[in-house]
Amino acid sequence: SWVFLGALVLNVSLACGGGIWLSKTMGWMRMADPAVGEILQRLATARGQRPPELLQVDSPDANAVAVAGGRYVLLVGPITSLLSPSELETVLSHELAHTREGWVVVAGRILGSMSLLPWMLIRPLAADIGIVAPMILALGTLGLQRFNRWLNLRFEHRADLVATEDSESPATFARALLKLHEFNLMPATLEKKASTHPDLYDRVIAAGIDPGFPRPLPAARIGWTGVVFAMALGFLSVWAVAGWLETGAF
Repeated sequence: SWVFLGALVLNVSLACGGGIWLSKTMGWMRMADPAVGEILQRLATARGQRPPELLQVDSPDANAVAVAGGRYVLLVGPITSLLSPSELETVLSHELAHTREGWVVVAGRILGSMSLLPWMLIRPLAADIGIVAPMILALGTLGLQRFNRWLNLRFEHRADLVATEDSESPATFARALLKLHEFNLMPATLEKKASTHPDLYDRVIAAGIDPGFPRPLPAARIGWTGVVFAMALGFLSVWAVAGWLETGAF
């Protein structure tokens, strides 16, 4: 139980900014370009909110993300050089929308990120209720993952709407999305099972823009080799747990 509580505290502290503090201390993040910070400051002032801290993260990918309850916005990789100033402004507007979600939503995001944490309790649960324990934990994991996906999709749609409404032209935000996906080699559509963001194709359509290409088939998240590996790993896990429930040792 103490190990579980420790893992729980660590998870929450990282989600609330502990990971950002550590990354800044280790030099993995730095203050972003002041010119970009001025854009964020102007957008936040227009909305009557305190601007989050803007940090730059070195990465081969290009992205932007609001983290730690909206206290930080991270610029990832070469996003500032990839996008035009107007396109970058729409992306910052999108992230600012996430910073206004409130602590109820933040708590829901933290809860949704803990879908695998309850498995640390399998031993005491199995001792109390036997073979039913893995089934209960599996249902709990599935439920939290579905909740996390629903919450993320809802507020991604909301942030997209804010970004397009704040822009002089919805096409600006759509162009930014198309550039980011092309640079990161991200498919325009994905399988729906675990997606936490709307498909690029749907986001561009929602902005009122024709993507210029027909809707592609969803790209699989893993190939057949990954499926085989996952099935084998799952079988071995079930076998190990079943053996422990029967003998008390792996």
